[in-house]
Amino acid sequence: MPVPATILQILERNNISYALNPQEQNPSPERSTCFVRSVLLGDEHGRLQILVPQQDLLDLELLAKELGRQLNPLSRAEVKALLLANNLEAIPAMPAWLGMPTLVDLTILRYETVCLHTGDESAALCLRRADFQSLIRESNSCTLSCPTQTISNDPRRDEKQIIKSVSSFTQRRIQQRLHETLE
Repeated sequence: MPVPATILQILERNNISYALNPQEQNPSPERSTCFVRSVLLGDEHGRLQILVPQQDLLDLELLAKELGRQLNPLSRAEVKALLLANNLEAIPAMPAWLGMPTLVDLTILRYETVCLHTGDESAALCLRRADFQSLIRESNSCTLSCPTQTISNDPRRDEKQIIKSVSSFTQRRIQQRLHETLE
């Protein structure tokens, strides 16, 4: 699948050179390349696009502290509608895609090469760090994710982590269901 037209327009408008590479399923953290994924979140104030390294976990609590907003993932129906309307298989990791405000995890800027999901699950758009920085000049950058290596493998903490995660997920899911019911 070629690069979607909406993505090409952004690249051409910003005079960005790129290479199209196959997606890596498990990129190594020691490499100089960062594969980036996009997460779409929203609340009563609107939608946001979050760009984080593919191998990291988005920290919603840290995000809430940073923004002072309680953001939740878009519903499957909302994501499906966006994908269908744009003839995509997945959400592209292109900053300001569809004009959404974008937050970028600072970790991405440590890498020499940044590879973005294009909306086609089999290919990634690879840019030099300087080109990526020019794409995100109107975006905000902050620490938004947690490397998976920092997650504890201590079995003594498992129960506590599971209870906290389930509680947090349950609360968010209840809020999401209420919001969907009210719509």
